[in-house]
Amino acid sequence: MNNYFIGSSQKNPTEYLCGENMHFILTYVDESRNTLSCPIFKWKIMGDDGVQSEGRCSGESGVIELDASISLPGFVRVMVYACDADGNQLPDSDMFEGGAGAELDKITRGEDEPADFDAVWSAMLAELDAVPVELLEKIEVASDNERFFTYDVKIKAPGSMPASGYLTIPKNEGKYALRLSFSGYGYASAPKVYAENRISLHVNPHGYENGREPEYYENMQKNVIPAFGFSDSENQSVDTCYFKYMMLRDLAALRWARTLPQWNGSETYIVGGSMGAMQTVNVAAHSDDITAIEINVPWFCDLGGITKGRIRGWRPNLTPAVRYFDTANNAAHLRCPVTVVNAGLGDYVCPPSGITAMYNSIKTPKKIEYGQNRKHGYTPPTYEYYRRSHGLEWQNA
Repeated sequence: MNNYFIGSSQKNPTEYLCGENMHFILTYVDESRNTLSCPIFKWKIMGDDGVQSEGRCSGESGVIELDASISLPGFVRVMVYACDADGNQLPDSDMFEGGAGAELDKITRGEDEPADFDAVWSAMLAELDAVPVELLEKIEVASDNERFFTYDVKIKAPGSMPASGYLTIPKNEGKYALRLSFSGYGYASAPKVYAENRISLHVNPHGYENGREPEYYENMQKNVIPAFGFSDSENQSVDTCYFKYMMLRDLAALRWARTLPQWNGSETYIVGGSMGAMQTVNVAAHSDDITAIEINVPWFCDLGGITKGRIRGWRPNLTPAVRYFDTANNAAHLRCPVTVVNAGLGDYVCPPSGITAMYNSIKTPKKIEYGQNRKHGYTPPTYEYYRRSHGLEWQNA
């Protein structure tokens, strides 16, 4: 395990005011949390207000203290590296990437949703309604849990590809809640998901085959749909935007799953992480009777935030079509309780300002958990987390 940093701001990093000093104390440690020395600490601070600074200092004590502030509602990004005497990051060292926010309740979407948002989505849903609810293929496959039946399914959907995924159903006779789930950005097969007392359907984002050899997915990535969703030309129009038919496949999968005789007819839960969280919000926003959703490191939030100078994440350019799939825009249309987990204060694939703007657009009961020094795909061995709730309480909070 690499050496890493522990620590945070002296005050809860989600409770600062604009202009208030944010004082960070970080300690460089090994896997046993013993303090380590290094020749140099290098640091950089960036804010959603456009202010930046950087520098270096001695790492002899193993502790670095930094001050920052922000002049408007938003987040400050703090990066610290343990380095050798030449200023190169030590190879067995994880950087610290975290931060703090000011006046989080005032962080709103950088741009309003398009004026024709409802009309465009109505047209997409009409396209879905024109396709019959039809199971194209259902093949029983080896189960990784002896208490469940497992099936590879394909479901008729708008566009050129079906919805496809793995369906798992408890072997005990009865009626069960439905759990629909989605994956992050990528090209892998859908996983087989087993949830206690749940029917689970995990949908792959592209409609291609599950359980194939690695070369099949490598070909998809290199030759079939490379960098899907990032084409500026395709993203000029909703009809050519890759995400349109992804969402309609997801909705078709949900519609079919609710015809299963084992469904209890009342409970539907949807979960997803990163792009899967984007899919979760898009689907739930345009479906009736969703019981609750849980989203993890939600992607594609507040694409218009860059127009306000906020630090940009990893996502497509702001073109006309992507606004209709923006997680923050769709979150405003949710009608069910929402739990947001693993919002990383150091995640600049999915920046905390965008996630917070998305969270603030939700009108239903909701709760959110931020993690210090959490990045996209990286969780340090020890870190602090901070919970907020609005009508939906955390247990043991």
